[in-house]
Amino acid sequence: MDKITLIIPLYKNPEYFDICIKSAIENKVIPNTEIIAVVDGYYEEYKEIIETKCGDQISSIVLHENMGLPSALNYGVWAADGDTIVVINEDNVLPREWDKIIMDNCVLDNTVYTINQIEPSSGIYNFHEKDFGKTHDVFDYQGFLDYEESIRENKVEYIGGGILPFVMSKKHYLTVGGWDTFYDSPFVVDWDFFLKLEMLGLFTARMFQMHIYHFISKSTKKRDTKDLMEEHQFNTGEQQAFKQFEYKWGFNAFRDQRTNSHKPKNKLIRGIKY
Repeated sequence: MDKITLIIPLYKNPEYFDICIKSAIENKVIPNTEIIAVVDGYYEEYKEIIETKCGDQISSIVLHENMGLPSALNYGVWAADGDTIVVINEDNVLPREWDKIIMDNCVLDNTVYTINQIEPSSGIYNFHEKDFGKTHDVFDYQGFLDYEESIRENKVEYIGGGILPFVMSKKHYLTVGGWDTFYDSPFVVDWDFFLKLEMLGLFTARMFQMHIYHFISKSTKKRDTKDLMEEHQFNTGEQQAFKQFEYKWGFNAFRDQRTNSHKPKNKLIRGIKY
């Protein structure tokens, strides 16, 4: 593991990115650790943070129109100098010495690591629950850093599938073709990606040597949006993505087989005899 590249896709949450990038810069300890922020449209919202607070401590890729999370991640990985890539969301906060912990603990020959998280309230993934703030304006940054160090464990748990944030070899990311831009949604895409990695023969493990704070889906769903058309388009894209996922991986065939097994034979549906 020669060099680590941290990749952060950005989409309309500059107030959370402000905390995220502060933690990434302040808490890294390896001089050549690379940080890349990929602005998925809406650069004006991030301009001040990137140009005045980050300076030459990070690299930025600016997509002048919103292309979606899969494209943003792929552009970031393609530009990465590191052999090891760390992908997080902008609603994540990194702990002290995050890059050294990854360097010391992750063996990437046959494993992809997801990083255990601390969340302010319980969720579906059974992460550690401790409330340091549900929103950016009340977040207890120092409290999180101190507490996170106290709960570190020298262990990993092998699991099926994975989610962001994750650590993996850039070589493996490129081998499976990255995130599929076929899906019109930031959801389901990670299922698709980790299935491809599993077919490549890789294991997925959750690491507990460090924890990332997660404000819970601020980066993927803006439920406080007042733009009803935008919300409608998002929900429609999410539903379509589930259908696309089913067809790509053949789950629809099993569903259709179960549905048709109790129907009379020799009927025609849309011109197909069954």
